[in-house]
Amino acid sequence: MTGGNPNLKPQTADTVTGGLVFVSTARVPGLLVSVDYWRIKVEHYIGSLAAVDSLNNCLNTGDPEYCDLVRRDANGSLSVGNGPTSGRVIATGLNTGSFEMSGVDIEGRYVLDTSALSLHMLASIYDTFGRYLFVGLTAKY
Repeated sequence: MTGGNPNLKPQTADTVTGGLVFVSTARVPGLLVSVDYWRIKVEHYIGSLAAVDSLNNCLNTGDPEYCDLVRRDANGSLSVGNGPTSGRVIATGLNTGSFEMSGVDIEGRYVLDTSALSLHMLASIYDTFGRYLFVGLTAKY
């Protein structure tokens, strides 16, 4: 079953950025270098769990966080029937945990005197990459 989740909390984020730009004038005309730091922390990360993950984590851990998503019909079946009383695994939007990422972006540009040719370099270096999920769920990157 897919659909809305009335218990979903808003996803919130804390973002920090800062950077420096160096533009050469006399020594190396045409050179530009910039360095930017960034950090993003997301709480109450909104995602969904595949039905098989919810079922397996319920069976392996007994954690109500997962087991509350597994609904059996009156006969104990998960896969027979349609409608609100049928067996199913709920796969709606959930607050699956938190997410954190930080890094540095570096840009370099050099324009030759002829201005017909320029060199440009752009790179991102990740310092932190973390995803914190429900207990028992393995992060997949």
